[in-house]
Amino acid sequence: EVNKVKPTFETSGWLRGAAAFSLIGGMATINAEIGVLLLGVLADIEDVGIYKSVAILSALVTFVLQSFNTALLPLAAKLHTENKKEQLQNLLTLSCRLVVLCGVPATLILVFFGEQCLFWLYGDEFTRGSTALAILAIGMLLNAATGPVGMLLNTTGYEMDTIKGQLVGTILNVILGIILIPKMGLEGAAWAAAISLLIWNIILVIVVRKRLNLNSTVFGTILQKN
Repeated sequence: EVNKVKPTFETSGWLRGAAAFSLIGGMATINAEIGVLLLGVLADIEDVGIYKSVAILSALVTFVLQSFNTALLPLAAKLHTENKKEQLQNLLTLSCRLVVLCGVPATLILVFFGEQCLFWLYGDEFTRGSTALAILAIGMLLNAATGPVGMLLNTTGYEMDTIKGQLVGTILNVILGIILIPKMGLEGAAWAAAISLLIWNIILVIVVRKRLNLNSTVFGTILQKN
């Protein structure tokens, strides 16, 4: 009888999911390049190369976060499917705290020794990007402190909420960039990126709390007990 069962394919659902994840990836790429594009239009062209180098270096702060997101993806989806909320909350809190703990040393190095890092890696002309590097590094650490919000929403069927949060962050990045870059140059682009990323993630933290009754942040367990 098993042979007589006809397989069913939810093609429309798969296509919607594929389109949503493609949009998420595309918007993330666009958001990452907004600072570069606006600097090319509103500031000195030399700033573009410096900012790209600074952005790449600041991403080291969240390198562990990206690795954890990949590892947590199947386990988080499994716990959600099995409705094991307490275990999922513990997993989120533990992983978030570990990611932040790993990110703090990298952030401190980039904040206090950023100028030396830029000099050793890229040369003397890049050292004026040290302040922008510090701003981005702190922004990345705060991003890590909000937890794997995007991953959590995407694996639990709320990818459209991720897209909405990304859209708000992208628009805010553009607006802040247009306002700040002409006045502050590299630092303006860094502030625009850091602030928009933080607001984007705060929105998703609120959505995770509302949709899943989970606290994804580094303070998750403390807030759950209150």
